[in-house]
Amino acid sequence: MFWVFILSIPTLAVAIFEINLDMKHKVGPWGKTKFKNPYWEEKILQRWPIPFIKYISRYHAVLFLEVLPVVFTLSIIFWSWALNYAVWPSDSSRLIKSLSFITLFIAVWLGNSGFEDMFYFIIQSLTGWHEPHALRKVVLEKDFDWFKDWLPPIFGLNIPGHWVFCPAAALLLLYIRHHWIMQ
Repeated sequence: MFWVFILSIPTLAVAIFEINLDMKHKVGPWGKTKFKNPYWEEKILQRWPIPFIKYISRYHAVLFLEVLPVVFTLSIIFWSWALNYAVWPSDSSRLIKSLSFITLFIAVWLGNSGFEDMFYFIIQSLTGWHEPHALRKVVLEKDFDWFKDWLPPIFGLNIPGHWVFCPAAALLLLYIRHHWIMQ
């Protein structure tokens, strides 16, 4: 819960940024928009048959592989210092310290990847900003072209696979880090 709380601020900020980006730099109806500049829309890993990964566009690469790593690293360092939280075990080797930080970083990155998308829809639905029925259009109507990998319907709800996979993978990494690396 510590990291969910600490990183909710940058995650909310990214969701708000993306809503604003959609309104100003994309064209087309909601849920089917494309960047005005097609350079950002181009998929860079289409040849990889890995769910979620094969849909990464240049925009996603810049945001999730360049910008957010800097933001998350600074957040981890700041909050760890401010709250006196150990990012790595005391008196540990350089390898263990690196493994601890890398595991934490990947967990934060994965968690954000799932939660940020969820917040994107929740914020719009709760505030009426941009698309007041955003969450309904996704989970009830499956009306969102960007998502390609869906879980089977659960109680009539359509859940994008990364909304479950990314936070679950993040929790697993945090568990591994806590129980095996931090010991």
